[in-house]
Amino acid sequence: MLKVLIIDDEEKVCRLIQCLIDWESLGLQIAGFCHDGMAALDKIKETSPDIIITDIRMPGCDGLALIKAAQEFNPKIHFIIISGYGQFDYAQRAIQYGVSDYILKPIKEKELKGALISIVEKQQSMESHKQQDEAIRQELNFTQERIKSNFISDLLLTPQLMRTFHSAADINRAYYTDFTESAFSFICVFLDTPSENGQALVNDFLLNKAAGIIENETKQYHDCTIAVSGSYIYCLVNDGAEKLSLLYQTMKNIRGALLALKEIFPELHVILLQSGIKDSFEDIPACFGEINSALCEKILSGNDAIYSYSRLPQCKSHIADFITPTFRNQYLTCAETFQYEALKEQLSSLADRLIHLVPVTGEFIWQVYKELISLFLFFLKQHKIDVSLEELTNKWYDTFLSFTSVLDAFHYLAEEHCLLLEDWRSHKKKSQSKAVLAAKQYINENYAKGLTLELIGQEVGLNPSYFSNIFKKETGNSFVDYLTDIRIQNAKNLLTETDLEIIEVSERTGFNDLKYFNRCFRKITGMTPAAYRKLFS
Repeated sequence: MLKVLIIDDEEKVCRLIQCLIDWESLGLQIAGFCHDGMAALDKIKETSPDIIITDIRMPGCDGLALIKAAQEFNPKIHFIIISGYGQFDYAQRAIQYGVSDYILKPIKEKELKGALISIVEKQQSMESHKQQDEAIRQELNFTQERIKSNFISDLLLTPQLMRTFHSAADINRAYYTDFTESAFSFICVFLDTPSENGQALVNDFLLNKAAGIIENETKQYHDCTIAVSGSYIYCLVNDGAEKLSLLYQTMKNIRGALLALKEIFPELHVILLQSGIKDSFEDIPACFGEINSALCEKILSGNDAIYSYSRLPQCKSHIADFITPTFRNQYLTCAETFQYEALKEQLSSLADRLIHLVPVTGEFIWQVYKELISLFLFFLKQHKIDVSLEELTNKWYDTFLSFTSVLDAFHYLAEEHCLLLEDWRSHKKKSQSKAVLAAKQYINENYAKGLTLELIGQEVGLNPSYFSNIFKKETGNSFVDYLTDIRIQNAKNLLTETDLEIIEVSERTGFNDLKYFNRCFRKITGMTPAAYRKLFS
């Protein structure tokens, strides 16, 4: 309700005004009465009225002086002036002060009520406009904040976007940010939550809660932009390099606040990540790669931790030190001959070597993990196994982040590969008979010996001529071509991994004639053994 203060030096006039109007029906209430100007000023400060009904002439302080003094206290007060017939000059000056209306004595109910209704409607209109303006302002702020968060989302989708900006000011104009030409760093919160049905609302709650915590903790920095993408909350922080050195402590505060939620959500795991500090906005896209590298540390050190890219060790090992040509050949042989236990043991031994590597990073483990996936995909393509390679790749990539153990990750990959191999073997009505599979396995293990159709036929229990026909039909290669290909593949490994003379390589892979070896090698690889060694060693 609007408050009304009535001022007149005659008490009966005040009572008359009070009795003339049904104040409550108009949304008004009387805040008080005053009978002289000086007391009125104190009453105005005490009650903060919205409407003042006052006489022009009063003892102590006339109406005009009262209006001027009251407007200095609150310029939004509405005034209704009560004037006698001989006081028009005062009334005209009062109107110049911006009074809402003036009423001649004797006061009439209709006239006073009309003046009050006019003020109430004006006030309601002003409040309506004010609310509309506030709604527009809030919508504008919301839109600007949404556009601001889009900066991170757009960078995730299109890293080359940064090439379109020549300064931090360009970004500010496009995304309503307030970046300065100082330093930048990304922090990221990864929320690892159960993915069972019904968890969507819980996950959304946790993401919003975490985003609020991050926003509150990063207010101390010049500007921050926050965006949610899946289970990740990214925050790009802009300030001086010295100030950004405090981010690690800020992340500790965020971690503490988030881990407190485990009392309600015990299955929640929280990982906090920080990129390096960049001196230029142009280096912002590189932060995403550093965040991903830091996240890989989870497989070595577990959940509920803080991983800062600048604090990671430098791993000096190379993938080729572990996924050697010999390793590849053994793996593909195990896959082709369905030696599941041998395949699992091979990946388990690899995981054990990686665990004991010093120094080692989660990023290096991830690179080896991806190389194993590529090796298996090569096998699938080579054998034209009908599966969605992209779907498998995405599945295995995404699953990597669920592990906190290298052994578990590689065991999972081995199990997945064996399941697919068994499915291919059982449900695709394998194109090769047991005799052909046994023959291929025997060739792979004994290629350095003097193998003949008769010897292989005897080994698998088939007539040499019949065996030759089914081998060609089921593999698409003749026995001789397959044997030669296996020998050359192993020769390539010896050329790149040993210092053996070429004639020794020839003999160890079943070629007793060096010229014939050179001719076969050139036919399959397009180059001589010596040139191959020089190129790939």
